[in-house]
Amino acid sequence: MKPNIQAESGKYAFITSTPLHSAKEDRETRTLVRKHVMRPFMKQNRPKKANGLKKIVPRVAVGASQRQPLIPTTNEDGAERDYRYGATLMAPLGNGRVNPFQAWPIKMNMQEHELVHYIWDSSQGVQPFRDVWFPLAISDPAAMNVVLANASLHINYLRGNKKESRDAMMYHLSAVRSVNRRLPNFAVEQSEGILGAILGFMCHDQILFNPKTWKIHRAGFCKILALRGGLSTIEHIQSLRLSLFWIEINMASDLDVAPLFPPPLQYLTNPYLPKYQAAGEVHFSSVCAYSNISLFLSANMLDVMRQLSILAVTMIREKGKKNPYSKKRLLRGDQGFAGLCIYPILSKLLTIQNQIHNKTEELCRIGGLLFIAQARKWCGVTHLLTKVLMAKLRRLLKIECNVWDARVKKLRLWTLVMAGCTAATDDERAWVIEALKRDVSHWTELENVKNMWWVDELSQAGLLNIEEAIHSFQEKDS
Repeated sequence: MKPNIQAESGKYAFITSTPLHSAKEDRETRTLVRKHVMRPFMKQNRPKKANGLKKIVPRVAVGASQRQPLIPTTNEDGAERDYRYGATLMAPLGNGRVNPFQAWPIKMNMQEHELVHYIWDSSQGVQPFRDVWFPLAISDPAAMNVVLANASLHINYLRGNKKESRDAMMYHLSAVRSVNRRLPNFAVEQSEGILGAILGFMCHDQILFNPKTWKIHRAGFCKILALRGGLSTIEHIQSLRLSLFWIEINMASDLDVAPLFPPPLQYLTNPYLPKYQAAGEVHFSSVCAYSNISLFLSANMLDVMRQLSILAVTMIREKGKKNPYSKKRLLRGDQGFAGLCIYPILSKLLTIQNQIHNKTEELCRIGGLLFIAQARKWCGVTHLLTKVLMAKLRRLLKIECNVWDARVKKLRLWTLVMAGCTAATDDERAWVIEALKRDVSHWTELENVKNMWWVDELSQAGLLNIEEAIHSFQEKDS
């Protein structure tokens, strides 16, 4: 008999002793004795429980693990890029399913696991910016619920149902309740999770196109941000800062208004710029020589359209390349391409509307935004609305002004073709066809829009539909 000092009861423990030579010979007896002696130490090392759930790993703070930039790497000799990004906070298992033992900020059932799997399932297409906004989700219960709500909305949207589903409503309601419970005891130093949740609410509003509640949530975000000390206090939190930029730009694009927050340039490095800047400059010079746009556009507008040329060249050169690891097209699998290469240009086109000098510049700006809308859709960005842009273009072309000058015709035709490619309703398509039918004197004028900013994979099908519609109108008239 010997005292067991480590025992939780603090009393003596009785064991049956055997001769030393027998213990060595009897392996089962030795194992039994060892287990009994080590039992108190094993109990001490067990994970502690909180609210009946084991704490498997600590929750991830938003700023605790910053993402590596979504920039593909190059070989030392500048050869083909290695298209694998840095490690993510949520890596799927070998069979492509999400890890069921991943720690989450909320209790997850099978349906929630399926929604997370949908977010990470590459067969469902590109999930733009996922590596940036998903860390926000796993840092806060409300943010996690709103991400599940948005994933449910996205699935419904792809199935043709644009109304909010019951599941999406329930997840969204849980997120709202979570935020409301914590606001009375709000702590500024712990506000990253709430800010991420509010950004999720803004994303939810944008998907449902609810500008009124979107503006309310943005005002709430600004108020909490002011309590923290302003925008500078989140500049170092990459996931939060980039999510704010992209979510605000999405709704600003739908409404065609200038964004409130400046772009986080420190995180918006275009990885393709060194490779295609020279070719983009050549392309822009060619566009200027063909359309004479340098005669009636300001230096600021020309600079934005120069960047649009670099984007067009990048897409043309890169869209056919294959990823050696998956044999898929590179840009199709680049969930950061839209954010790093398209959204900075989109931000400038939205902001520059406050510096427009004439109606021709506005015509060019609308054409650029319609081109960008096609590029965003091609990159997997859904819930795009061009209704406001189409209405502005229709009002612009009703006015007898310099947009009808003969020198502007090539720019005007290109903008109308971009409108025809993005038209969402029969009324919009009919108006575009009617406007082009009045303006086009020969078929070659339509084909020559390819001398402007053009990517076949974005607009070729739309151009063929326009030509077919005009041809059918001409047959009816004859």
